[in-house]
Amino acid sequence: IVTNSLSFLKSGGQFVYITCSIFKEENSLIRDWILETFDLTLSEEINFDGIKQRADGMYMAKFTKP
Repeated sequence: IVTNSLSFLKSGGQFVYITCSIFKEENSLIRDWILETFDLTLSEEINFDGIKQRADGMYMAKFTKP
């Protein structure tokens, strides 16, 4: 999905990767793969574990294409 989506991203465009997970395999490892594989920079990242709020965990990484 990431590879297909990024083929449409124009210069200056933003790509947002979001999960409802707190697992490294679904979040930071994918973020690292995206940064290593594509010409993007990480512009924002949020990791919300939700434990104190008794809510689901969430993760968001926003990338920008130069």
